[in-house]
Amino acid sequence: MKWSTRAQERLGFALLAVAFAGVGYSAIAALLPKRTLTIAVREGVESVALKKVAQRFSEERGITVKVQEFLYDDLFKKELKEVRSDKSRFDVLMVDDPWMPALLITEKEKDSGQQQYGLKEVQRDTYEQEDGINDFSPMESVAAYCEASTGCNHYYGVPYVGNSQLFCYRTDVPNAARVAQSWEQIRARSTQQHKSLGYVARIGPNNSIVTDFMPILWSYDPKALPVHPEAQSAFGSEEDAVNAFLSMAELVQNEKSSSVSVDDFDVAAYLATGKASMGIVWSAWAMALAKIERARGTSTIHCDAMPGGKQELGAWLLSIPNTARMQDEAEEFIRYATSREQLMIATIDGNPPPRISILRELSGSTIPASRVHTVAAEEGNTPQQQSTECLPGDSDGKKYQECMNAIPAHLREEYGDLFASEYRSLTTARPRPRSRCWREMENILTQHLEPLILSNYKGEPLRKKALDALRAANRELQEKIKTCSTTSLQGNVAESQQLSSR
Repeated sequence: MKWSTRAQERLGFALLAVAFAGVGYSAIAALLPKRTLTIAVREGVESVALKKVAQRFSEERGITVKVQEFLYDDLFKKELKEVRSDKSRFDVLMVDDPWMPALLITEKEKDSGQQQYGLKEVQRDTYEQEDGINDFSPMESVAAYCEASTGCNHYYGVPYVGNSQLFCYRTDVPNAARVAQSWEQIRARSTQQHKSLGYVARIGPNNSIVTDFMPILWSYDPKALPVHPEAQSAFGSEEDAVNAFLSMAELVQNEKSSSVSVDDFDVAAYLATGKASMGIVWSAWAMALAKIERARGTSTIHCDAMPGGKQELGAWLLSIPNTARMQDEAEEFIRYATSREQLMIATIDGNPPPRISILRELSGSTIPASRVHTVAAEEGNTPQQQSTECLPGDSDGKKYQECMNAIPAHLREEYGDLFASEYRSLTTARPRPRSRCWREMENILTQHLEPLILSNYKGEPLRKKALDALRAANRELQEKIKTCSTTSLQGNVAESQQLSSR
């Protein structure tokens, strides 16, 4: 059949229109901004592995990921602003566990008293993948929220960093803190140091100083800082709490004025250089110290349980703002990042595992030491290289699995018995009070601790000053406990009573 000239012309115009439409769509699509998954993280050792996870996720899933880093205090302020906004600029937040109540429970209007959730509940298969609900214990409790009258199975974040406290000391320093059972022993041994600081404390404001003080306080006064609003005092025993204030003050006064520790970096640096012989170290920094030691070919820093056994839980969570633009992709990222496989790879990059199963596996060597070196030689990689070599995209799936199977041996060789110490610390650590106003409570403690530990009270008994500081702090803290407690956070009252009885 022959087409008329007019029909041919019409067909030609139609095809031309389709062609232009295709070109136009492509041009417009090219001009449209790509959807980017944006993650807010802490600037520091705690986020080194997470940034690499984000890169692997982007390559494997084809989703553009942007990571923005903030200092500790700035990160909290930024996240608090984002969860209260109509449209969050971040899709995933790296959340320190004591921040969760403040980020979760927000007010719709300043004076309305009506509450809304600032964080999105993560899907059950995200939190429960690979037995996560049990494998993250005890950290799973700090990510939970529920009404007081119901069972608590709602989670608003997934643990990524199992960052509980360790007590680290140098084994090459005489009279160091080997198997110290109490803070009295720490003080005594610290005063015996002549060429080093002995114990080095954080005395930077807010989180830094309170980080050191909480295990000391709980060691003397286990009932301190209850979380239920019916509490009549912020401290269980005034005498015990005063002793904790005194202990902190005396430890700091033993430090030389030319060497002041402000934050985590300072503590790690003093231990690494031998300027101090002992101090409290978060697990992420303990792993960084282990890497430094291995690079030097030395093994002089040992980390173990806290004197008094009252270490502080530190769990960095991955959460999603309720107003995030890419919630599905954020959920996919969290599910990927907190999988057992990715957390094992992240451990190579210095991330303390939040999964108990990983710590158990790494705590006991199932491969002879001679075989560890053989495996490393066969693979031809250092442990650091493994984190980028072990990618599912390898053409040979068997090679990838062999690479993954070799990681535990590499990690045991790299970190030695550190994982056993992390396991003991993480499974017995105590979370900080779960209050919407915990940051304000930290500020109150700082305001009364700083003058006590940094000033010389000539002619005045230090105990009297400690008692005055305690009573002033108690008045302000008690008010915060009553007005800011979130009683529907999981096990709030029950947990407080249980911890107080220990």
